Amino acid sequence: MPIEADLGKAYHSYYTHDDRAAIGPENLLRRAYVAIKRGYLASRYGYHAGSKRGVSRRLGWLLYLFPIRRGGVDSEVRYLCARPGGRLLDIGCGSGAWLSDMRDLGWEVRGLDFDAEAVAVAVRRGLEVDHGPLEAQRYPDESFEAITLNHVIEHLPDPFATLAECRRILKPGGHLMVVTPNSASFGHQLFKEAWRGLEPPRHLHLFCPSSMRAGLERAGFSQFEVRTVNSDYLLMHSLGLWARLAEPGRQLPMGLKVVSHLLTMLEQAMLVARPEVGECLVVQAPKP
Repeated sequence: MPIEADLGKAYHSYYTHDDRAAIGPENLLRRAYVAIKRGYLASRYGYHAGSKRGVSRRLGWLLYLFPIRRGGVDSEVRYLCARPGGRLLDIGCGSGAWLSDMRDLGWEVRGLDFDAEAVAVAVRRGLEVDHGPLEAQRYPDESFEAITLNHVIEHLPDPFATLAECRRILKPGGHLMVVTPNSASFGHQLFKEAWRGLEPPRHLHLFCPSSMRAGLERAGFSQFEVRTVNSDYLLMHSLGLWARLAEPGRQLPMGLKVVSHLLTMLEQAMLVARPEVGECLVVQAPKP
């Protein structure tokens, strides 16, 4: 394992430095999808920004016909229900793009990242972002209604200390949300050393459902849900690594793209009978 002082060397050209927004061309199909997504977020999570409640709620039900797409929309708000004015801390916020979106949805946001260049990008967005490890910030007790670590805990030298600190600074009734690669996933079993979730040398710790539950208990959480979800991103990039492509996932030939989509649909079907094989763990841990 790299020593902690050297960890920053693995992030010199990391994607979190990018402050450009990836927005597709505006057309009728895209506008329809945005309306459906807003309706789903309104009915499922209570986010009503930019939507007419009655029409949007009905449109939102269409997403239930597409479970893979619906899972992507769930991950866009990291499974957090709306809490206008609630304080949200995103650990490993990177360039702050997600925090900006959540601010638009009514949260009072704050970010934290150990990558100074990513912090600089986030600050240019007008966000309040701190630099360094969570334990060094000394936030007051019970400061936040929600704390998120989205594909972050696997990068941390001491994930259990971070989980315990999260519990300390959560308000009673607040929620910790963690998303991380699942070492017991179908993709890891299939692709082995080419599985994208390994990502050496940046990923220091990997979890399966049982080890994540043990870590949460060790950190003092007594109530939590640990489940797995599909990830077309991890499967697509794993296929690219297996095929030894220079940019795995982004430049897949058409044949491999078809295989990637088929694997995603296969895993989605497998989750019905084997709920532990999804590519990512999703943790929801409330503080009583």
